[in-house]
Amino acid sequence: MTAPVRNSAAARTAHNLAWILLDQSGEPAGKLRALVTAEATWTLADLRDRTVGMAAAFTARGIGRRDIVLLRAPDSPEWIAAFLGAVRCGAVVALAGMGITGERLRDVAERVSPRLVISDGPQLLSGVAQLELADVAVGASHGRDDPGICAVRLDDPCYMLLTSGTTGPSKWALHRHRDIPGCIATYGRRVLKLRPGDLVWSVAALPTSYGLGKSMYFPLGMGAAAWIESHSRDPERLEIACRDFGVNVVAGVPTWWARLARHVREGRVDRSAFAGVRLAVAAGELLDGRVWDAVAETTGMRIVNSLGSSEATNLYTSDVVGSPAAGRTGWVVPGYRLRIAPVEGAPPGAGELLVSGPTVMAEYFGNPEATAHTLTDGWLHTGDLVEWVPDGQVRILGRVGDRIKVGASWVDPTRVREALLADPDVADAICVPVIDDDGVTRLVAAVATPRPGPDLEERLRVRLTALPAPERPRALLVEAELPVTASGKVDRTELNARARAALRNPNQKVMHGH
Repeated sequence: MTAPVRNSAAARTAHNLAWILLDQSGEPAGKLRALVTAEATWTLADLRDRTVGMAAAFTARGIGRRDIVLLRAPDSPEWIAAFLGAVRCGAVVALAGMGITGERLRDVAERVSPRLVISDGPQLLSGVAQLELADVAVGASHGRDDPGICAVRLDDPCYMLLTSGTTGPSKWALHRHRDIPGCIATYGRRVLKLRPGDLVWSVAALPTSYGLGKSMYFPLGMGAAAWIESHSRDPERLEIACRDFGVNVVAGVPTWWARLARHVREGRVDRSAFAGVRLAVAAGELLDGRVWDAVAETTGMRIVNSLGSSEATNLYTSDVVGSPAAGRTGWVVPGYRLRIAPVEGAPPGAGELLVSGPTVMAEYFGNPEATAHTLTDGWLHTGDLVEWVPDGQVRILGRVGDRIKVGASWVDPTRVREALLADPDVADAICVPVIDDDGVTRLVAAVATPRPGPDLEERLRVRLTALPAPERPRALLVEAELPVTASGKVDRTELNARARAALRNPNQKVMHGH
C-alpha cells in the first residue's frame, strides 16, 4: 500500500529528509562524529555511506516512492541507516517499538499495510516480505550502486509515529518531509541549541517522537552526535555513558528522572559521573516539582522541562535553557501558536491546550474519524488540561477527561496520587480506572518503591482510608518500578492488565471504596 500525496508543488531531491540531514552540509561536515555506541563511532560520512547502501538494498527489492516500510528493530546505528535509507528511496517508514508484540503488533502492522516489514521473529503479515535488520545491513554492504535520492515534495509523507497508547488505542500519526526540518528550525535552534562536540543520550527509544528527535535528527541536523544505547536505559547505563564516553546532554522523562535520583540517593549510581553534563531536558509527562528538586539535589542537574507530542513530532513549550526552575512547563517555542479551548467541568480559566505550528501531523493514517476529532483548521487538540500563568507560561493540570466517574461519584486521581506520594518510601504513584471482569469500573492505585514490604503497604492503606470513600482504590499494586513504554511514560496498557489481575485477587483488595 502507498501513502497518499495531496500537494502539487514541484518535487526536488533537496526536499528529501535524508538529503537534508546527511547531504546538504557537504564534505567537511562528514568528518564530524554522528553516532556513538560503547563499541563504535560513526562519522556523518560513515552514516551517509551506510544509508546509501540501505537505499540500494531497498531499491533492489522494488521499494520506491510512497511505499510503506514497517521498521521494528532494537536501537542501533543500523536502525538509523535503514530509516534514512528508506526515506532516501521516497518510502514512508512506519516506526514500531520493540515493546509492541503479539496481537497488538499485528494490528498496528495491518493498519498500515506495508510493502516491506523489517523485524526479527515470526512472519508478521501473510504475503508481505519480511527481513531482519541484520540481513538488510549485510545486503547494503555489498557495493551496490547508489540509486540516488528520490525527489519529493515538502508535504509528501515521510514517516509515521505510533502514539504511545497510554490513554487509549495507539494511532499512526503521519508526518511529512518538512516536519523534521521544522523541528530543527524551531525547538532545535531556538531552544536546544546543540553544537559540535555535544553527545546526546536519550531515555526514549528511536521509534518514539522524543527518541527520534534526541537520538537522531536534532544531533544530526545541528552538527552534534547521538549516543545510541543498545543495552538498557537503566541509570547505571547513563553513568557509564557520561563517565566513560563524555555524554553531556541528557534527555529523560519524569518517571525516569525520579528513578535516577533514587538510584543516586541509594548509592547505586555515582553523582560525580554527571559533572560534565551541560544540559538536562524532560518531556512526556507532568514533571512534579519534587522530582525536579530531587534530581538537582542528587545529581546537580537542573532539568529544562518541555511539552510536546507524537502528533506534533516536536516540543512546543519549553523552560529557559540556562535558568530552569522547578514546577515549570515553560513558554511557547518560537514558531508555534497556543490557545486554550474551554472544557466542560474544568476549573475557571483552564481548558484544553490547542497547538498550531509547522510540524503538526498531516493526519492519523487510515483513521479519518480520529483525525477530524484531533485536527481543526490546523489546530491540534493535545488533550492536555492547562491554564495560563501570569508571566505567559502554560501550567499543566492533567489530561482532559482525567476525572474518573466511579459508581455515582466523580474522582480526581491527582488527590489519590498525592496521598500516596506523601509517604517517603513511595517514589512514584498513579491512580487509574479499570474495568473488572464484571464490567464494573473500579479505582486502582499503583506505587513504585525501592523498599516494598508489609509495613509500607499498611501505611499506605491507612493513608488511603483517610480519603473520602469514593476516592479509596479497590486495589493497590506495590511495584519496584512502574511499567513504562518505549518513550519512558507509564505504560497504562500493561498497568491495566496487572490491575485487572489484582482485582481478581482478594488479598490485594485493600479498600471498601470504589
